[in-house]
Amino acid sequence: MNSYWYYAFRYFKKYLLDNILILLLWGVMIWLGILLAFYMKTAVDAVAAGTLPIADLLAIVILAAAIPLLNFVSEYKANILAGKLVLDISGEIIASTIRTGGKRDSSDVLSRISGDVLNATIYLNLWLDLGLIVARLLAQVAAAFYISPVLTLAAVPFIALYLFVSGKIGPAILAHTQRERVLYTAWFKRVKEAVDGAHSLYRVGIVKLPKVLVEAAAEWFKGYRKLQLYSKGLSFGANALAYGVPNGAFVLGLFLTPMGMATVGVALAVRQLLAQVFEPAAQLMMKVGSIYQLKVSFQRVAELIEAKCDRIMTVDAAGPRVVVENAVLGYGGVPVLRVESLVIGPGDFVWVRGPTGSGKSTLGKAIAGLIKPIEGRIETPSGAIYIGNDDYIFDASVYENIDLWEGFPREEVERAARLAQIDFPLDKLCGERGSELSEGQRQRVLVARALLRRPSVLILDEVTSGLNVEVEERVLDAAKREVPIVVVISHRSTAGKYANKIVEVDNGTARVVAPHKNSANLQKSSAFQD
Repeated sequence: MNSYWYYAFRYFKKYLLDNILILLLWGVMIWLGILLAFYMKTAVDAVAAGTLPIADLLAIVILAAAIPLLNFVSEYKANILAGKLVLDISGEIIASTIRTGGKRDSSDVLSRISGDVLNATIYLNLWLDLGLIVARLLAQVAAAFYISPVLTLAAVPFIALYLFVSGKIGPAILAHTQRERVLYTAWFKRVKEAVDGAHSLYRVGIVKLPKVLVEAAAEWFKGYRKLQLYSKGLSFGANALAYGVPNGAFVLGLFLTPMGMATVGVALAVRQLLAQVFEPAAQLMMKVGSIYQLKVSFQRVAELIEAKCDRIMTVDAAGPRVVVENAVLGYGGVPVLRVESLVIGPGDFVWVRGPTGSGKSTLGKAIAGLIKPIEGRIETPSGAIYIGNDDYIFDASVYENIDLWEGFPREEVERAARLAQIDFPLDKLCGERGSELSEGQRQRVLVARALLRRPSVLILDEVTSGLNVEVEERVLDAAKREVPIVVVISHRSTAGKYANKIVEVDNGTARVVAPHKNSANLQKSSAFQD
């Protein structure tokens, strides 16, 4: 994983002008805050001496109005910058999810986008925030010490005490944050399952929250409650420090005034400066405490951004060619299928057949280069496309679901639709996950989507099962004409009419069986036809 500083400086440079403006605004505010304290000291002491310092009072009014205005502008710019970062990082996560073939659980990805991205953006800007806070703190302390060393030194032990306590609480916050994020992800997954499966629950008479969801919610809330206890405890200490110490210093200053060790103006000015010291000190402690929470979110986000693509890509100079040799295929190191030798070249139309669960889809994904073999060798050309029945239909028109917003010429999209035998309007809305389409319509949209991109290898995994035989034949005939290599995975025997190679998948192995030239004999010989 790339370091924190890699991401922090990368985004700082990307939004350099925004960051420079924020830095300038903060610098001006720090200077004006110190200036305000000095004017207050002068004005109060002048009034106590029996004079009315009009210029000083006017300066106090102007400074008191200018500081909140500058604070508003700086916070507005900082929040806008945070919004840009949220969009940037969310976009990178989605791009990475697409690039890796959507292998990670969607609930996990969505929970990290909703629950971690904002924290990650805060963490990435933390170095700048902490630098500004420390600069402000040091400047205010220096000014307070210049005015009254005694009152300033009296506040130092309280700062040291708070630093010590926050250092003790911080690791506990980290542990509870990590656990809370894990529990939140588990709960969010159950929420998504309940929403997606609501119709299935209703059909069997379940109209209340599933027990597994209730249990996941209880576990998350237990972890959340512990996290809040620690983090809010740290926040309480910070607020107590910010309000208590400046007022204590003011009281001490008033106490020392009759002794000639301070004046009312000095007491008020030091109180003003210490309030401005302990405000950033409190912010510093809260941010230091939140580092433990923010770091966990950053790590969870960076893990998604940096996910690696396992897709196999080679280009055969002699033309598209697929080679599978002594390959063991599987998931997570668990073997599913063994393929001793399979070579597919231009002009080949391959029918992959076998019983349900035998590994046909695994073979199709391997041919497309979507999964790496556990053992052996696989070569696949660039431009291979795998289409399965689980491919996603977006809540958009048929045309948009074919083009996928890539801006292909309209005539090419319409041609792909014709090749896929789409006989319904291209402006028809598909609904969420294709809910407004029949199974056959949905499958034809997926085929058109693939044909539009002129693949070198096209793998169709049970995506003609919803078509009648006549339409299925026209779709397969178009694929054979348009695509150099076609692989059809199907229980139905229609593909046998076009196949010059048949791959039989059964008992954990895939083997090429003798090609049949007589489609009638082929269809009779299939043990797996519907």
